[in-house]
Amino acid sequence: TSSAATNKQAVLMPQQPSAHVSQFVFALCQELHRVGGHTVSVGVSRVLVREMSAYCLLLYERVAQRDDLCEDAVVQLLLDVKVLFEMLRGRELDDDRADAA
Repeated sequence: TSSAATNKQAVLMPQQPSAHVSQFVFALCQELHRVGGHTVSVGVSRVLVREMSAYCLLLYERVAQRDDLCEDAVVQLLLDVKVLFEMLRGRELDDDRADAA
């Protein structure tokens, strides 16, 4: 229909994750470096990623339940979650996909 084609709305996409996400990832990297990240076993790394992912998801769920979020905040929140989980996921899933191919 012609009315649907004329009712377009532009959504500005954020260019980078929020400062909170950057600070969180940086602090996590600093802590891993402090304890000797190269000595941490794969099993410990997986537990760390699982626990950090669950904690971050819980925090973002709490924020998402707020009624006063504007559209820009919701878009930023979605980008933050995507970036955070991509960073926490790391190469492990990509390596598994390559092995399966």
